[in-house]
Amino acid sequence: MGRKNFRGKTRRGGGGGGGGRGAQAGGGWRDYAAITKENEKFQEYYDSLLQLPDDEKKLYWETLRRELPNSFRFCGSKGHALAVKRLLKCRYIPEIVKIEKEDGSPVEAPIPVPWYPDELAWWMTTPKNVVRKFPPFAAFQKFLVSETSIGNISRQEVVSMIPPLLMDLRPGMTVLDMCAAPGSKSAQLIEMIHRGEEARVRKVLRAFAQEDGLDLGQETEDEIEANLEADPSDNGRATGLLIANDSDYKRCHLLVHQLKRLSSPNLIVTNNDATQFPSLRLPCKDPTTNKHVYLRFDRILADVPCSGDGTFRKNANLWRDWQPGNALGLHPTQIRILVRALQLLKVGGRVVYSTCSMNPVENESVVAAAIGRCGGPANVEIVDCHDQLPALKRRRGLKTWKMMDKSGRMWDSWAEVESFAKTENEGQIPGRVVQTMFPTDCHHLPLERCMRVYPHMQDTGAFFIAVLEKKAEFKAKNENEAKKVSDDGPAATADAIKVDQAQEAAAASLPSTEEPAVVKGEEEAASKEDVDSGGGQENQDG
Repeated sequence: MGRKNFRGKTRRGGGGGGGGRGAQAGGGWRDYAAITKENEKFQEYYDSLLQLPDDEKKLYWETLRRELPNSFRFCGSKGHALAVKRLLKCRYIPEIVKIEKEDGSPVEAPIPVPWYPDELAWWMTTPKNVVRKFPPFAAFQKFLVSETSIGNISRQEVVSMIPPLLMDLRPGMTVLDMCAAPGSKSAQLIEMIHRGEEARVRKVLRAFAQEDGLDLGQETEDEIEANLEADPSDNGRATGLLIANDSDYKRCHLLVHQLKRLSSPNLIVTNNDATQFPSLRLPCKDPTTNKHVYLRFDRILADVPCSGDGTFRKNANLWRDWQPGNALGLHPTQIRILVRALQLLKVGGRVVYSTCSMNPVENESVVAAAIGRCGGPANVEIVDCHDQLPALKRRRGLKTWKMMDKSGRMWDSWAEVESFAKTENEGQIPGRVVQTMFPTDCHHLPLERCMRVYPHMQDTGAFFIAVLEKKAEFKAKNENEAKKVSDDGPAATADAIKVDQAQEAAAASLPSTEEPAVVKGEEEAASKEDVDSGGGQENQDG
């Protein structure tokens, strides 16, 4: 398992990796445990925001300072994934559970993630220095490396596996992953598109054989349960489609590399800015109006660029680099992506919006602002998914919150910002602060239906998920109109109400929440190390 350096700044917004066990300081190496994990403004903001009881608050910060468990997922068709899982359970786990540490205590073997279906996701907390000592772990490591290289296993943080599971994706659907690289969530979506395909095809072949007077023996349980009506138009083969998009050309190459291992013909990779994803005209016209018909999606995943402050456990540089202004420049871009997703969606379709940030400026406020721009809850409904994945521990979305500006000042409301600008700041709104960052008009929205996952609840990273359903067509409000301050507010300058253009351009090019943060200049070395080592937890998607 590879070890990563911490040199210079990592890329913001990806949520991911870079959280290995080594760090370079003053020209020498020091243990991960020795890295300073303190950030006064970060702790001040989230202590104020989350309002956890004292005992839970202590556990929260202790967990955030620990390394993340190693985790992986079995990929491919369900039958194939179950076969590889059986190999792990029957050959490797029995040898690992026999190991004892020097003090006689047993070594903790990999175990299934309790909420992931069919035990197809696993994790382990055994430190790497213990793993390296014992031959059974070496054999297990070789198994992980070989199965990862051929696409049977994906190294992925467990919380990043959640959004696809909440999409209610069924065979035959057309799906868009707007910010897809490096592709772990896209791989989950492809697997869902092909779900049940093997059994359906066998059932069709059996019917053909019977027509020819051939006996193929007794039907398997999967064939009996196979529903040909789920995807009926191509003799049982999957007819759904996934368009996996990313705004970065190089990351699109990574996306292709990751997804080609699944050998799916139902995949298209595109390279577009998610905020301006094009309308795709179909080669037909509406017979009643003779107008062109455009592709609308059944399901869309908007796993957007974010500040990644839910990933402190695997990106130790965040303890040093986190600033309250990180989220402010991303807020407008995140709204644009979500609004565009809702425009591209069919009526009755679902968008799953997710980040690996705990900041409501990137989460609940984005959901509320996007719904507002799309005409309100009559057009877009927040779906309550708290009855799904019952073993997953989570909290409900926030209804009220404070925000911290880039100077570290806390604000309770937009009215407070306006008052400060009018009376103390010559009419100037503090930089990058806009009205949509506050819960000003959110009382009518059921934001508690959103989902928050905190690190201390199940030893994970932090994540935010909101599931939105489109109830009616709409014409989205103009963005400039949505940004206007009230007529009786202060005379804000242009600089006060628009986001810095350079900051927005940088935000638009940021990785999505599942991309590992790799230090610039080390990408090629990191890629080679992943191949050599099979990709340690620091290389996992988040």
